[in-house]
Amino acid sequence: MKILVDFQGRPVRLTDERRQHILEHPEMAGMESALADTLRDPQLVIRSRTDETATLNYRYYLHTLVGGKWLCVVVKYSDGAEKGSELFSSGSGSKAGRSVE
Repeated sequence: MKILVDFQGRPVRLTDERRQHILEHPEMAGMESALADTLRDPQLVIRSRTDETATLNYRYYLHTLVGGKWLCVVVKYSDGAEKGSELFSSGSGSKAGRSVE
C-alpha cells in the first residue's frame, strides 16, 4: 500500500488491490506516477454527484498511449481513523467533468 497526498495535504491510501486494478487497464500503462501528480496538483476538482464523500480530481495529459486525455482520480474521504481516505478509482477520457464511477 502507498500513501499519497492530495492537493489539500490530506493522506490518501492507494491499496495494492486498487493500484493493480487501475493499472491493468491498457490506457493506464505507465501512468502510475500520474495518479499521484493528479491527486497532488489537479486542474479541476468536482464533488461526486452520487457519493458526497467522493471527489473527482482531473488533470490533462497531452501524451498518453491513447493521445491527449483527462486523467480522473476518484477519492473517497472518510473522517474515521480506522478506514481513512482511499483512492477508489481512476480512468481517462476526452472531457473533464464526466464521472468514471
